[in-house]
Amino acid sequence: MKKNLLLSLTLILLMAATSCNKIKEATERDINITPDAVEFTMPKIISTTELKVVDVAAPIDIDAMIKAKADQFGVKNLRNVRITSLKLDIISGMDDANNFANIESLSAKIEATGQAALTIASVANNPDVKAGTLVIPVTAGSTELKSYLTAGNFKYTLSFKARRVTDKELRIRATATYQLTVGL
Repeated sequence: MKKNLLLSLTLILLMAATSCNKIKEATERDINITPDAVEFTMPKIISTTELKVVDVAAPIDIDAMIKAKADQFGVKNLRNVRITSLKLDIISGMDDANNFANIESLSAKIEATGQAALTIASVANNPDVKAGTLVIPVTAGSTELKSYLTAGNFKYTLSFKARRVTDKELRIRATATYQLTVGL
C-alpha cells in the first residue's frame, strides 16, 4: 500500500513538473532573430590619422520578426533584447589593397530616437590579414536593448581607425543577431 502511494505521488509530481514547464514555455520563451542585413558604402580612406564614422540606418519591424518565430507573441510581449553577434561582409570593391586589413580598430554603436548612443561591439586590434568578413566581438551581450529596437529611427554608427589608406569605396553588408525574450 505504501509502495503504491509513493508511486502515485511520484507520478503526480512528475506530471505537475512537466505541466509547469509546458505552461512556462507557452507563456515565455527566447527567440533568436536576424533582421535583414543592411548595406552601406564605406568611403575611401584618405588618412590614417583621423577617426572615420559611418552611420547605417537599420529599419527593423520587430513585431513581424517576433510573430514569424512565435506567432502567439508580438512586440507588446517583448521582455528583453540582447545582441549576440555583429558581422560585416564586403560585397563589392574588395581586393588586395582594399579590405578589412586596412582597418586597425572598429567600434559599433546603436542609436535610436530618445536613446543615448551605446557601444555594442568593438575590435581593438584587427589582424593585418586580407579579409572580406569581419566579426566584431559583442561587448554589450548582457545589456538590455529593448528600448533601442522599439524606439524608431534605429541605426548603427561605426567608428574606425584606419591602418592604411584605400583607393576606392567598399560596399559593406552588416548582419546582426539578437536574442529576444517574449512572454505573456
